[in-house]
Parts: sequence; structure tokens; C-alpha cells
Amino acid sequence: MRGVFWDSKAGCAKFADTDDALAQLGLRSAYHAKTGEALGAETHPTLRFMRDSGRGYHIDYVYASEGILASASNSLLPENDESAEFSDHSPLCLTLHVPS
Repeated sequence: MRGVFWDSKAGCAKFADTDDALAQLGLRSAYHAKTGEALGAETHPTLRFMRDSGRGYHIDYVYASEGILASASNSLLPENDESAEFSDHSPLCLTLHVPS
């Protein structure tokens, strides 16, 4: 999925439309639910294009229901991204607490 950064580009599917369709199914971006940031106004990129920190975009998502999000306990993005040497994407990690 692409971030809304590319929604204005000709010929691209609109990510905002995908986000709206998922919301109609009761699914919400975990990052946005936890941070309160608006789609397209993310302060933490998930992609450092070609490992260039000046070319960061938020293009990776975890969608879940409100019930699942209520049980999540972290902010998704690692404090220290040790994966940088292997990928230009940051991992998104959602910790859930499942009742026993």
C-alpha cells in the first residue's frame, strides 16, 4: 500500500480511499490510533528511501479492529531500529494482550 504522499500523483490509486474502505469494515491503522496523528501527517517515517534519512515516508501499516487496538500496548515503531542495515523499511510491531 502506498501512503497518501502519492495520492496526488497521476495514475496512482488513492491510499486515502483504501483507508476509508478499511474504516467502513471496522479496521483502523494502529499507528494512527496510538499516535492520534492524521493520515498523511505522520511524524515517523516507515521507509527511508534508499536509506536516505532525508527521504522518509510513512507507507507501512497495521490495520486492526478497535477491540484489538484496545489491547495493544506499544507504539509500533521501535526506539532503536536495528534493522536499518538490512532494509530501508522500519518494522512495525504490535504487542497484543490476549486473555487466557
